Amino acid sequence: MNTVDHANYGRSRLGICPCLLTLGLILGSVMLNGCSIGGKPVVLTVIEPQLASTEMVEGQAVDWALEVKRPLADQMRDSDRVVVRRVNSQLQLYPGLVWIDAAPDLYQSLLIESLRESQKFTGVGRSGNLRAPFSLVTELRRFDVVDDGQGERVEIIIAAMIIDQRTGKARGHHTFRHQAAIAGRGATGVVQAFEESLEESIASTIEWLIDIGSLQTATD
Repeated sequence: MNTVDHANYGRSRLGICPCLLTLGLILGSVMLNGCSIGGKPVVLTVIEPQLASTEMVEGQAVDWALEVKRPLADQMRDSDRVVVRRVNSQLQLYPGLVWIDAAPDLYQSLLIESLRESQKFTGVGRSGNLRAPFSLVTELRRFDVVDDGQGERVEIIIAAMIIDQRTGKARGHHTFRHQAAIAGRGATGVVQAFEESLEESIASTIEWLIDIGSLQTATD
């Protein structure tokens, strides 16, 4: 865990290892986590999940490229704050913990990286970066820490749809649901649980895309 100041944060992130950064901020115009304006400095822990390689994902490679759209998300989850879901479906923010990017952008980057590492597609990229016959549209329905009295855990629910960009028709859709218990306390336990859930969710997504792609290739 390294400490960086706000002014050098953007330049320092590439050289920091492992996945946790401590970022000291003095808030002059907003209130955060109950701190009043002009109060003590607030320490934010910035987390950047690191996933295992997907080179060993099963399935034969497909002969088409894939465009990955920016995931959809509600206003609460379309931010860099870590969402906590408590009893009675109450949503709060995890004190002092933030993603390195907004959750949809973080998930999109991890998904694209994993799709490329799998070596199952002729090309993978964001919208406008390549010409692809298919696009993947996803929605972050849950990207949460859950603390509802039944054991602290991470829950990720991703709704996915693959679109034929030549016709605009959906070729398949699926909802991926994964959970992982949070072992220990603090940021380390949270990020490890997110990494576990994300690895399972993204591996399942790649296998599903391969199955859908193989089926469509056979029927085209």
